[in-house]
Amino acid sequence: MKLQPRILLILVPLVVAPLLLLSWVAYAQLRKTAEEKTFQQVDTVLDQLARQIQSELQSTEANIQLFANSPLLVRYLTTASATERYALIQPALMRLFHSYQRAYPDYGEIRLLLPNGDEDARVTTFASTTPLDRAADAALLSTFAKTQSDIDSMFVHGNGGELMLVVAKRLLFRDPASDPTTAPPTLRGYLVITHQLGALREQMVQYHDNLGAVLLVTDPGRTALSSEPDVATTPDPAIFTVLKQRDGQHVLGSYQNAAAYFLAHRVHPGLYAVAVLPEYLLRESMQGLTTAAASILLAVLVITVLLIVFGLRVLFLTPIATLNQAVRAFGQGNFIVPIGLQRHDEIGTLAESFRRMAKNLQRSNEQIRHVAYHDSLTGLPNRHMFREYLANVLNDSIRSKQRLALLYLDVDNFKQVNDTLGHHVGDKLLKEIAKRLTHCLRNETGRIDAAPDAAVDMVARLGGDEFIVLLPHLYESQDADIVAQRILAEMAGPFTLDARDFHVTSSIGIAYYPENGSDADLLIKHADIAMYHAKSSGKNNRQFFTDALRQATDTRYQLEQDLRRALEQNQFVLHYQPQVELASGRIRGVEALVRWCHPLRGVVLPDEFIPLAEETGLILPLGRWIIEQACRQAREWQDAGIDGVRLYVNISNVQLNREPVWELLAQSMQRFGIAGARIGVEFTETSMLTAPGHGVELIRRLREHGIAVSLDDFGTGYSSLNNLRRFALDSLKIDRSFVFDVHQSADSAAIVAAIIALAKSFNLAVIAEGVENTQQLTHLAALGCDGVQGNLFGEALCADDITELFLGVGSGSPAELVRRYVS
Repeated sequence: MKLQPRILLILVPLVVAPLLLLSWVAYAQLRKTAEEKTFQQVDTVLDQLARQIQSELQSTEANIQLFANSPLLVRYLTTASATERYALIQPALMRLFHSYQRAYPDYGEIRLLLPNGDEDARVTTFASTTPLDRAADAALLSTFAKTQSDIDSMFVHGNGGELMLVVAKRLLFRDPASDPTTAPPTLRGYLVITHQLGALREQMVQYHDNLGAVLLVTDPGRTALSSEPDVATTPDPAIFTVLKQRDGQHVLGSYQNAAAYFLAHRVHPGLYAVAVLPEYLLRESMQGLTTAAASILLAVLVITVLLIVFGLRVLFLTPIATLNQAVRAFGQGNFIVPIGLQRHDEIGTLAESFRRMAKNLQRSNEQIRHVAYHDSLTGLPNRHMFREYLANVLNDSIRSKQRLALLYLDVDNFKQVNDTLGHHVGDKLLKEIAKRLTHCLRNETGRIDAAPDAAVDMVARLGGDEFIVLLPHLYESQDADIVAQRILAEMAGPFTLDARDFHVTSSIGIAYYPENGSDADLLIKHADIAMYHAKSSGKNNRQFFTDALRQATDTRYQLEQDLRRALEQNQFVLHYQPQVELASGRIRGVEALVRWCHPLRGVVLPDEFIPLAEETGLILPLGRWIIEQACRQAREWQDAGIDGVRLYVNISNVQLNREPVWELLAQSMQRFGIAGARIGVEFTETSMLTAPGHGVELIRRLREHGIAVSLDDFGTGYSSLNNLRRFALDSLKIDRSFVFDVHQSADSAAIVAAIIALAKSFNLAVIAEGVENTQQLTHLAALGCDGVQGNLFGEALCADDITELFLGVGSGSPAELVRRYVS
């Protein structure tokens, strides 16, 4: 995004946001005022409606008072003779009631009730003879019974659902013919007028046209009269409850499935006037206000933004564009660019800074390139520069059809220098090595010219103790070998650092173009493979890349991948080789030996994959699996009643240094419920020496829990008496290289005898492994060996077969062989 939009994104919100805020506050205040005005209008309408209802009520109460004082009505009620009353007076009374109805057309019914509530006379304009629910009469009489009022009124629904006003007057008269003048008036009956509210509905319809629906609602929430006669809608009871509590205040709710505001006034006990103002009507009334406010705001915003843009261009963007052109010129290597900004402000100061920067960039450019393309320690070209140079030289070699060679060099045992003498000494050694390598190049001065068209020899440091040499324009293959031998000779001489002499060697791998690859990556890879072959061939030598090396590398890589897949797919199985006690001929224990059941190659023995597993770290998950499987098998033998046999597990050097061996054993033993007496472990003396403190503590914990500890391959390592004393072992295993010709070689027999005597002096049992024939067995027994292990008693067997051997008897058993050949 360019600077102008960025600045606008910052400035415009800073200016516009307050304007929007002020506009919103003003608009909100105007809207609030308009809403309050609208609600005041609605409140006025409800007040007018309430006043009209009260007027109708007062008029009817005044009329019923007038009607009740009619002499004819008094005469009718005080006449004792029924014949005179109903035959002579009642017709005149009915004509009087009809005259009242003609004078007041809204009086739909005028009735005369007896004190017990029975109807005595009635005139009506209703089509039905019972327009009212007569329960209303009972409610009226109940009210008169509870109060001393002469007149009472109530709003009720007719049988057709129409709301009507019912007004009743208690009729109290004295009979002048029979009652003493001092006697109190007697209740003669009730005059009841049913007032229709048609005019009220018309008034509500007029209100509806202007403000929305107007309702008369009876408690507890039934619509009695509506300005929308064709819409039978009643407010939500919850809304009506809130309205009663907030008399005169608006409440937001739902009306006919739409949002609406409700206002209510209490006009009579149990009767409320309710106005319904749909929200959309309120929005429509606000629409003009909203449009006007938005138009004004938009105009202000447009003018403000235009002013900001104009100011930005004049004050900032044009000067910045000038500086930007200068920066692009700097990026193209042109550091002499006229910057014509002569201002006495921050922009002018920035322009002057650019002019000074241009003067310094030229000097810094060479320094930066050197730092980016050279190793900071040795000053040699680094990996990045070497790859660029190699790519250019390869292109030139392809065009000229000339050969070149890569020499990949690694300093032998450099890690020991760092570990024993410190990294500062290691750094000094690398500097000296870089000097010697430079002087081994074919150009006489040893100077490295990195220009691509020069095509001279180059030595670079790839990292750590790894260097690489490029020999372009190679006319003879032996030229690369000559340089390699020169490097080996130079490296063989002593390095004097801090008044001390150091001796290091190097391993060199050589790859040729085009024989060993046509691109940089492939050539470097093949030279690296050859270098590793030189290391594995004894170090301090050079090796040439061949197809056989590539195939060996590919085979090793494939084996590693197969090994990883074998762990995932559980392709391993444990076999068990018995260890036979010569004194009794019984099987004293078995050694668990892992076998790899490869899906294509069949059974693969440990000698082929264990070293690779240790090198790649795969020995860790494999070792955990072996420990778990061995403990599982020990539990199965325990359940089968096989006792007195230990199952020995080999622990590798990598496991000992990187895994909590005791914790793994303890967890597996606890999981399968076996005691330490059923398990043994075998270490090599070399592995124990790599972590002596850890090894001693591990052996102590193993012995405390009854786990036997055996030292494997004894005689091939350091064979230190001090180690035998410190390690507190249970047994030694004589390596098979001494057992092979113990019956034929006096030297081997002497070594075996010495080992046995040494072990006995430390109270250790001695097991000879690799026993293949009876001559070896007889000789070992004569030398005092405690136990033997080897193919003479059978190869390593699967779990089922070794179990049968434990349970079997007769000829061919280990005991039988021992009895036959051991006197």
